[in-house]
Amino acid sequence: MKKFLVVSFILIFTFSFTALCLAKSEKGEEPVEEVELTITPGTKINVFVDGGINVFPFELFKDKIKAESGIEIILNPVAQADVYTKLKNEFLSGTGAFDLVMLFPLFLPEFVNMGNLRPMDDLLEVRDPKLDDIITPFRKLYCMYEDKLYALPYDGDVHVYYYRKDLLEHPGERADFKKKYGYELGVPETWDKARDVAEFFTRKKGQMLAGETLKNDFYGNGMLLGRGWCHFEWMDHFTAYDGIYFDKNLKPMINSQAGINALAELKEMAKFAPPGILSWGYMENRGSFLGGNLATFILWTDLFKFSYNKEESVVAGKVGISHIPGAMAGGKLQYKATMPFGRVLAVTSTTKHPAEAFWVASYMSQEASIDFCFDPRTGEDPFRYSHVNAPEKLSKYLADFSQGEVPVDDCKNYLDAIQANLENGYPDLSIPGSNEYMDILDLYIHKALSGEMGDKEALDKVASEWNKISDSLGFESQKAIWLSQLSVWKELGYIK
Repeated sequence: MKKFLVVSFILIFTFSFTALCLAKSEKGEEPVEEVELTITPGTKINVFVDGGINVFPFELFKDKIKAESGIEIILNPVAQADVYTKLKNEFLSGTGAFDLVMLFPLFLPEFVNMGNLRPMDDLLEVRDPKLDDIITPFRKLYCMYEDKLYALPYDGDVHVYYYRKDLLEHPGERADFKKKYGYELGVPETWDKARDVAEFFTRKKGQMLAGETLKNDFYGNGMLLGRGWCHFEWMDHFTAYDGIYFDKNLKPMINSQAGINALAELKEMAKFAPPGILSWGYMENRGSFLGGNLATFILWTDLFKFSYNKEESVVAGKVGISHIPGAMAGGKLQYKATMPFGRVLAVTSTTKHPAEAFWVASYMSQEASIDFCFDPRTGEDPFRYSHVNAPEKLSKYLADFSQGEVPVDDCKNYLDAIQANLENGYPDLSIPGSNEYMDILDLYIHKALSGEMGDKEALDKVASEWNKISDSLGFESQKAIWLSQLSVWKELGYIK
């Protein structure tokens, strides 16, 4: 990791910044209030963050933050599954326990509309977070709301397509593939070709694979089809056919032809996945691929880092990464990678230390991020142009970690895939009630995949339930918020 200068006199002096705090009531009628923003050494900042490998970056940098700014960080980790519930309960109770919160971007509009998060625009003079360096869709879709900055990125989650490059490059396998399918084996650009690759590499114990006899069954692809996960997998297909959550009138579009196509493709791909795939989530896919039992699959980008962990991986140096497959439309390849989760840092509206909380958020998002996003001990992923343009730095990190050679070209391909997918990313549904909407979607997709319901029946049920959620939360207010989101989508070229 880079070395940080420790300035001894930082604990003596106070860094002062003055800015305008645009505080307004729910009706937006409060006058502008001038607030003096100061950074005072010794200030304690309570940070809410999900635990395990995702709190580790703060553990790595809290001493450096204190040395450079005098700010002391107090970490409050929770399980990932509890982030929404714990935050909502805290905000409803109004205790003001946290100054800085890590949250998933899909919750941002809900908490902004509840008045729980503080705009950051007037805090930019405290410490420059270099906003232009954040990959544009991630910044506009996940950090901003109604043209105001409410968060800074901490983790650039996005789906990528993983494949065993040693298998796709094997001369014998390439010859056999061309003989069977009539075209050259390569990284599939479309879901149709991804299906062919998955079928081709599905083999039984005792069959040959890349010149060796298989000791166990081998599968062409892994899938996130367990309850709570399957809607992410479905979304990568849905987006290839111009799928969108709602139309301009907040009519659910989940049960459109795009949704039906996506379900049909999932069922077809599942034929070439391991048994029990309907209960598989992140860890099952990760373990199976790193254990050498899968040829391809879709997952988050951190798996590439973990492939160099010799304690769990037998595929170091064999992992290829690409943008997700898509579909051809008008002679042009169309794909939009799902951006599930992601993590951002937001300053609470109740904090008494907005300057210090923002300073920490800016430091972690800008100064520290290129280190912790490349560190194989964390689960965080790149989200800045400076990240994706540093393959040499990533190569050194992974080489030091694995005590082996890590080609710079492999790291470049990995970072190029991240940039391609983030720049063509498909965001989570970011309106109030997003948790409820997506849980219903996941529930009925799972029912369709298990055969409990027909595809059209399941998706029609989702649309019906989504209408009920919209009504319960206030249809017109939900529609207004959704239209605000669509304006950003249009700006980014996602819709016409």
